[in-house]
Amino acid sequence: PDSPALSVTGDLDVRLGIDPDNWRIDGDLIGKAQSPTQTSWVLHTRASGELEFWWSPDGTTLNVASSVFLVTPGKARFAVRVTLDVDNGDGGHTITFYTGPSVDGPWLQLGPEVVGAGTTSIHDGTAPVEIGRTPGSTYSGRSGSVYAAQIRDGIDGTLVASPDFTAQTAATTSFTD
Repeated sequence: PDSPALSVTGDLDVRLGIDPDNWRIDGDLIGKAQSPTQTSWVLHTRASGELEFWWSPDGTTLNVASSVFLVTPGKARFAVRVTLDVDNGDGGHTITFYTGPSVDGPWLQLGPEVVGAGTTSIHDGTAPVEIGRTPGSTYSGRSGSVYAAQIRDGIDGTLVASPDFTAQTAATTSFTD
C-alpha cells in the first residue's frame, strides 16, 4: 500500500528481477499508479521489446521515455532497472534503463540516456505499488515469475521497498516487506 516511504517525488531508482513468459507484450512490470488522477510512475514493456518509463508530476499528465534498445535477456532469470534523475544539473531530467542478472546488478546500460528539457518531479499519489499490472491500466497483466523488486528514494539511494518473493512459501498471498 501507499506509505510515506513510497511517496518518492524526486530521483527514483526501480529494479525488478523477473522471468516473464513473454517480454514482447504491452504490459506493466511495476508501478504506482491509479487512473485517472493518481499516477506516480510505471515501468512498462512494449510489444516491440523496449522498456518504457511513464511518470506524472501532477497525477494526470503522463511523461514517457523509451529505452530505444530492445530487452534481450540471455537467460531466464533477468533484471531490469530504470532511474529518473529529476534535475540533471543542466536544466533537464534524465532517464536511464539497465539490464542485469539480479536486482543487485551488476548493471549494463540499455541504450543511451533519455534526456528531457526542464526539471521534473513525481506526483505524490495514493496508489499502491503493483507488480505485473497497474490498477486502471488498459493492458493485461503478464504471466511468469517475479523474484524480487527494489524501489529506492534517489539513484542508488535509500531502499524504501525490497520484497524478496523467493523467500516466501508457495501460495503466499500476502506478506510484509
